[in-house]
Amino acid sequence: IIVGSYRLLEISQQDSQAVVRINSIITILYLGMFIILIIALLIFLRIKVVNPLIDLNRGLKILAAGDLSFRITPKTNDEISDIIHSFNDMASQLKAQTDEQLAINEKLITSNRELQQFAYITSHDLQEPLRNIASYLQLIERRYKGKIDKDVDEFIQFAVDGALRLQSMINDLLIYSRVETHAAKFQPT
Repeated sequence: IIVGSYRLLEISQQDSQAVVRINSIITILYLGMFIILIIALLIFLRIKVVNPLIDLNRGLKILAAGDLSFRITPKTNDEISDIIHSFNDMASQLKAQTDEQLAINEKLITSNRELQQFAYITSHDLQEPLRNIASYLQLIERRYKGKIDKDVDEFIQFAVDGALRLQSMINDLLIYSRVETHAAKFQPT
C-alpha cells in the first residue's frame, strides 16, 4: 500500500484519476460478480434444499390429515431424496398397518355381534329348564319341609337358592347381551 501510494504521487493528476476510475470499475465488477454468485447460490439452495423440504412438509400435513396413500416423488438423488424415500416407506407401512387394523376391527365387530346373539339365544334357551328346576324344587320344599329330615330341608334350600342365583345370572346375561342393541345413547353431562 505504501509503495502504491508513492507511485500514485509520482503519477500525474490525470493518470491518478484514470487509475481510480479503473479500480472503481474493477471493484464494481467484483461486487457485481459476488452478488450474482450469492443470488445463484440462493437459487441453488431454493431448488435443491428448500423446495424438497416444502414438499416434504406438505406431504406430512396431508398424511396427518388422513390421506395415507399420498407419496412424494423425489426430484434428485441426494440426502433429501433419501428422507423423501423414508417418508414414502413410512407412509406405506402406516397404510398397511391401518388397513390391517381396519380388517381386525371388522372381524372383531362381527365376532362381538355373533357373541351377543349367542348370549341372547343361550340365555333364552337356559331360562325355561331352569325355571322348571326352580319351580319343582320350590314345590318339593313346600310339600316336604319339616316332614323328612332336617338335612334334606337344608339340601333342598341350597338347591332352591342355587337355582334362583343361576336364574338371576342368566337374566343378567340376557340384559348384558342387550346393552349394545337396546342401550340409550350417551348424552353429555
